Amino acid sequence: FDGARQRLTSAFGGSVLVSQNSATGVASFVRFTNGAAMSFAGATTPEAAANAFFAQYGSLFGIKDAHAELRLLDAQRGAQGDVHLTFHQVYQGVDVFGGILRVHLNGANEITAVNGVFVPDINLTATPGLSAADAAAIAERIVNGTDLQSSLLASTIPALAVNNSLY
Repeated sequence: FDGARQRLTSAFGGSVLVSQNSATGVASFVRFTNGAAMSFAGATTPEAAANAFFAQYGSLFGIKDAHAELRLLDAQRGAQGDVHLTFHQVYQGVDVFGGILRVHLNGANEITAVNGVFVPDINLTATPGLSAADAAAIAERIVNGTDLQSSLLASTIPALAVNNSLY
C-alpha cells in the first residue's frame, strides 16, 4: 500500500488524494485534483486504462492480481464522454459480497478517480459446504418457521459468494 501510494504521490504531487478505508487498511478512494488525470501509453480503451492502473497501482486497494481478482461488471458512458467502469471482486472465481471498485475516466481515457471497496487478504476455501439444493431447502425451512407470508416471497437459484465481514 505505502509503496504504491508513494509512487503515485511522487508522480502527481499535490494533485492526487488517497483515502484509506479504516476497516480494510487499504485505499477506498483515489482522486486526481487540479485538472490532473492519469493516462497510460497504449491504453486505447477505458478497460485497458483501468487494467493498466490496477497493474501499476492496484496494491493501493490490496489487489495482488487484477486479472484474477477483478471482473468487469458494467461500463457506462456519460453525456460528456466520460466513462464509468464497475469491477466486481472475485476470490477463486467466486464473487465477494460488497467487493466493488469503480474507475472513472474522462473522454480521453484518462483516469480521474478510482473508488470502492476491495477486501484484501482473503484466506478461505471457496468450495461450498452445501449443495445449492440443500441451501435452498434450509432457507425455505427457516422462512416457513417465521410469521412471513410465504405468498409474498419468491425463491431464486442459490449463488455462492464470499461474505464480506466488513459490513
